[in-house]
Amino acid sequence: MAVSLVLGLGAPAAALADGPVDPIATNFAARVLHTPPGVVAKVVDGYLQLWVSVAPGHRVTILDQLGAPWLRFGPDGVFENHNSLLYYISQVPVEAIPPKDITAATPPHWFKVSGGHSWMWRDGRLQAFAHQSLPPGTRYAGPWSIGVIADGVHTAISGGLYVRPAPTVVWFWPVAVILLCVIAAWRVRSDGLDRRVVRWLTHGLLGALAIVAVARLLHGRPNVSVVQIIEFVAALAGIGTGVAWSIRGRFPAAIPFIVGFIALWAGLTFLPVLTHWDAQLILPAWIDRAATVLLLGGSLGLVLLAMRRPLVE
Repeated sequence: MAVSLVLGLGAPAAALADGPVDPIATNFAARVLHTPPGVVAKVVDGYLQLWVSVAPGHRVTILDQLGAPWLRFGPDGVFENHNSLLYYISQVPVEAIPPKDITAATPPHWFKVSGGHSWMWRDGRLQAFAHQSLPPGTRYAGPWSIGVIADGVHTAISGGLYVRPAPTVVWFWPVAVILLCVIAAWRVRSDGLDRRVVRWLTHGLLGALAIVAVARLLHGRPNVSVVQIIEFVAALAGIGTGVAWSIRGRFPAAIPFIVGFIALWAGLTFLPVLTHWDAQLILPAWIDRAATVLLLGGSLGLVLLAMRRPLVE
């Protein structure tokens, strides 16, 4: 059960708010407002990356900040110019230092990166206004634009960057309430009450783990990958094992520890949804925050009760 849950929820473990790759939540959101004919563009990870798909029959070249060709979409696939500025500064998690002699006139060095018609990359032009000092209360940070040559016509993929304040700190209050209620039950020193609270917390945390698994692992970037589906199935297998034991009413004494520690880890991983506005998850933000609150408060309480003595056999 523990292995399944760790494998299934492994992807969010490395994600941080406003991090270099795949953040859980951000305070900025870039939106696409204009694309050339035959081009579909989506912002991924809030404001960090851009995914572009070009319809068959169209030839499109994405330009870098210097105006040099960066990506070339055509019938034979997608090609990347390794002699462009964006090739170096789009590297993740840390951008590379470009050679000093690279200019818009540097001859392209094309490498085929895909046989399809879509590609995704990190583009600093989406993020430019996020690194500037903005007046309090700002909701629209500024416009962004990416030069494009579509079927021989110079145009652009363009949009705007929006910002919102962090959620209210009231979301942290239920964490304290849950923990204080568990501490109150713990001080009663009643084996029967302890067992009931352990079961309630175990059921609640398994449900919260299922919610965050759906929210994160079924969130497309921009589509749901095969790896995400495998991780989701692994997470559900672990959660389902715990639910099956809890329905029978008797389960191994180690289960509360396992569920408690995994729930605490998941709650800390999803902590950015309580401190940032735009959650990069498939479910509504209030559901994500409610599940995170339960994971944080319930996991600490469950581990506290389970440490007293084996409560369930």
